[in-house]
Amino acid sequence: MSKPGMRFRPMLVSQVAEVAGEQRETIRTREKLGVYGFDRPKGWKRYTDLETLVISVHAALKRAVKDDDLAQFGCMLAAKAIMDEWIEDEQGVPYFDEETFQRERFLFFWRDAAGAWTGDIASSVNEIEAQINERIVKSYSDVPIFTTVNLATILKMTLVRMMKVQLKAEASKSGGDQ
Repeated sequence: MSKPGMRFRPMLVSQVAEVAGEQRETIRTREKLGVYGFDRPKGWKRYTDLETLVISVHAALKRAVKDDDLAQFGCMLAAKAIMDEWIEDEQGVPYFDEETFQRERFLFFWRDAAGAWTGDIASSVNEIEAQINERIVKSYSDVPIFTTVNLATILKMTLVRMMKVQLKAEASKSGGDQ
């Protein structure tokens, strides 16, 4: 028996925009600039679960930290963690492991000596507190520039919005108005 997981229908850019809380044009522009880290062919195409999640995480980080570089870096960290947790069906099609949305996770970012953002993912409150304390000690003589973001909350909120968009699409397809 395979692990429990969930899969969504591929989404249109308007649906992804609704999930992410972004404008379609903003998503398309960021795609062209390579912000999300995945290549997309030109023309009309639907977005996969992972692409939708990455775009939504980026949008949430951008709203939270107001820093393009940090949002892009955090988006890549989150995408890597989620890709490592994919499970595949018998045909090799990847989908979400249900545990992806149940885990506690925090993104922790700090500036390196050159001033570029670097970071890590912590898997518990104790781990994030330890990383913060370590960063404070290491940067005592410098300006302690760091930030944390609750990735688990972003993922759960994204999952709920993805489900709502999927239900709305199903309802409109079947003639219902929910």
